[in-house]
Amino acid sequence: MEGLLGSSVLFLRLNLSWNQSSIERRVAKRFLVVLWTIVVLVLPSTFVPRVVLAHSAAVVASTESINLFSSASLIIPKALFDVGDTVWAIVTGVPDGGGFRLRRFQWVAPDGTIVREKEILVEGQLDSYQIPRADQLGRWTVRTVDNSNSGFAVEEFVVRDPANASVDLSVNLSGPLQVGAGKNISLTLQVTNNGPDDAQWVHLTHGASGAATFHSLSELPGWSCLGGGATTCTIATLGSGVTATFALVYQVNADALGGTTISNLVEVSSDTRELQTANNAATAS
Repeated sequence: MEGLLGSSVLFLRLNLSWNQSSIERRVAKRFLVVLWTIVVLVLPSTFVPRVVLAHSAAVVASTESINLFSSASLIIPKALFDVGDTVWAIVTGVPDGGGFRLRRFQWVAPDGTIVREKEILVEGQLDSYQIPRADQLGRWTVRTVDNSNSGFAVEEFVVRDPANASVDLSVNLSGPLQVGAGKNISLTLQVTNNGPDDAQWVHLTHGASGAATFHSLSELPGWSCLGGGATTCTIATLGSGVTATFALVYQVNADALGGTTISNLVEVSSDTRELQTANNAATAS
């Protein structure tokens, strides 16, 4: 390309040095401008190399979509599968790469492990994955990513073992970073059952250590709560995919000194087998 540009410029310069009319010179100059535009702006875009970039975790807006089915016939949509089932995915809205890979499927287990990847070369491409083991229960993700690992379409499904009920309970606790002596601390407590099954006899406990005393709690339908030194709440069944949100209020002691730290701890458990114990507790200070 550089040789082409150099030869063209030299040729025009030689022509311009001849004894030409002013009109011919203007025409030649315009031709030079057009040639320069083609070489600099148009040609590079047609020779962009196809490079696989380093992985990233970006997620961008997209019109792509993934739909999940129980078989390759794509007749019955499905989002809840049993161990041993095969999950079928079809993607639509992917860009045309002209035979080059612009997207690929990623199948992500509940623990974040990517267990399968498959190139996407055409619109409406299918892919499938069989859930073989009971240690892969819970909420799965199948998504499309590009060559830089940026995510586009995302779809979730749940895998369960019908012979052994299990759950993934999680808790979250949030509140203000600072509060004055004698003032109230308003906390938001959330407990979620991420499935795959209903959780039986869920026990939620919260305690605040330091210069604060229990003030009030917003009790939810179906829950039985008792406030005090340690706040406890129970429910007979927390359905899969359900989140319960509580509003807790503690009062800071009037004689609390500046810089005093008030620590909060919340924990959740149930009588159903737990899949992920790491998210069963949360703290805030």
